[in-house]
Amino acid sequence: MSFLQSTLVLFFVVSALVVMVRASPAAARLTCGTAGTICYGLPSGCLAHGPTSCDVLAKVQPAPGSMIHVELTATPTGSMKLHLVDRWIAVGFSENGRMENSPVVHCFEEHGKAVAKLTHNGDEYQNEGWSHIDQSQLSAKQLLADGHTLSCNVDVKTSLHLNKDSADLSATKHALIVATGPMHNGAIAVHDQSPAASFPSTYAFHA
Repeated sequence: MSFLQSTLVLFFVVSALVVMVRASPAAARLTCGTAGTICYGLPSGCLAHGPTSCDVLAKVQPAPGSMIHVELTATPTGSMKLHLVDRWIAVGFSENGRMENSPVVHCFEEHGKAVAKLTHNGDEYQNEGWSHIDQSQLSAKQLLADGHTLSCNVDVKTSLHLNKDSADLSATKHALIVATGPMHNGAIAVHDQSPAASFPSTYAFHA
């Protein structure tokens, strides 16, 4: 085989691998209304007019390997007129529809970049941040913060260890709570919009 032929073969092999990575399920965008995909958004009731009517949208779907796939997206052009700089968006998983003692996936803008973190709301509804939570339980796939969109596309384990608490998103049904608020000096501040909860609708996320 000539050098030119070898180079062409290598090019096509590498190109095929790149296509495979881009088309992997972990990077695929979820579609509301398809089997297994649960969506909820802000402002409350926005999904009645379609997903594009939501200023903040959370999509959750079971994924292989005892994981769930979470997509969080916010835009500044809806009725809430969100300013996406120094802003967080989040989806919490609650057994009773309230915010306390709940695991939360946060997506926020920091210095022009999107960041995704696994956090926890404690007994007093206050979010405890992420510094004491094992972040290997969350795997970021695609992150975007460009002023026009804030989005985080992540995989999260269904069995979570959160400080002194734990949660199993596959064995126990949970409601989704979608919220947003400002970041203050790199920390999550109290939400500045009323959260929306799917409760009494609850879901167990298992593939």
